[in-house]
Amino acid sequence: QEHLDEAAFGANDRFPVAVLLQHFNLGYFLYDTVHVAVWDQKFLEHHFIAIAGYASSEIANVFGLANAVNTWITEVGSLMYSAYLIKRSDHLYLAFVLCYTLSRMYFAYWSLVVLNQVWEVLQNGAGARVMPFWAPYCAASLQILLFGVNATFVATHWRKLLKRSKRDE
Repeated sequence: QEHLDEAAFGANDRFPVAVLLQHFNLGYFLYDTVHVAVWDQKFLEHHFIAIAGYASSEIANVFGLANAVNTWITEVGSLMYSAYLIKRSDHLYLAFVLCYTLSRMYFAYWSLVVLNQVWEVLQNGAGARVMPFWAPYCAASLQILLFGVNATFVATHWRKLLKRSKRDE
């Protein structure tokens, strides 16, 4: 728990596993942006937000642990969707949408945790933490944008689910 209290502004070098994951993710998103630009442009916004988050974390040397938690929460949703794609059915899609929604509700909670840490730094100063002046603003704006993208994904799946249910009536 004490590490999560420093997720937004603890120095990245205190969390080497989070930094390793961040480097992997930065490489993945840079590479995959080419694919997305050609084949699936609807994910470009998501990719640009992710790249901005990982890159600004590298520059500021903070937010690495928060990025790692963001990644794990969001990738659980991707794994759930991939599992659904193996054996598509209306019942499994319903189960996916419900579980996906729960994961995004937890992501909303996590976003509030991060935003609370930003608020504390903006209200009380950075204290002994070392970071650029822009880091709290960047952390907050990127967390809000990432949450917005994920909320859009949830809304998209609920629209598809409701469309299916009307089709079956």
